[in-house]
Amino acid sequence: MSEHLNRKERRQLQKLESKQKRAETEISSVKKKIRSRILWIIVCLAVVSLIVWAYYSFRSDPYEYDVFARCLSEKGIIMYGAYWCSHCQEQKEMFLDSFEFVNYIECASPGDPQKMTEQCKTAGVQGYPTWIFPGNVKLSGTQSLDKLSKMSGCALQ
Repeated sequence: MSEHLNRKERRQLQKLESKQKRAETEISSVKKKIRSRILWIIVCLAVVSLIVWAYYSFRSDPYEYDVFARCLSEKGIIMYGAYWCSHCQEQKEMFLDSFEFVNYIECASPGDPQKMTEQCKTAGVQGYPTWIFPGNVKLSGTQSLDKLSKMSGCALQ
C-alpha cells in the first residue's frame, strides 16, 4: 500500500504510526501505574485489617465485668452521676462495655445540667459519682473496682 503513496503521504503515515505507537506506550504506562496503585491499596487495606484484628484480639475482653456489674445491681447498689462529670466518665470506663449492667441514675436535670434531680436530692447525693449501698452506705468519688468488690461482696472475675 505504501508503494502507491507519494512522499508527503508516506511522511504523514509515518507520523500517524509514530503517534499511534506513542499512544500505545502511554496507555501501557498508565495501565501499569493503575495496577501498581491498586496493588498498593490492597496491601494498605491488608495491613490496616491486620492491625484492627490484632487490636481486637489482644485487648481485654470488653465484657469481662458483666458478672460483677450484674452482681452490684442485684444487691441494690446504685451509682449516681452526671453526664458532664469527668470522674463519672472515668468510673464508667473502668467497667468497659459492662457498665450497661450497673444501676445508674443520672442526676443532671434535663434543660439545666447544673440542677440536681429530685431523686438524687432525696438520695442525699452531694457529689459525683456517688455509690449508695443498701443501708444508705455512701462512697463518694471514683472508686476502684477492687474497693467496690470488697464493699459489695461481688467477686471480680
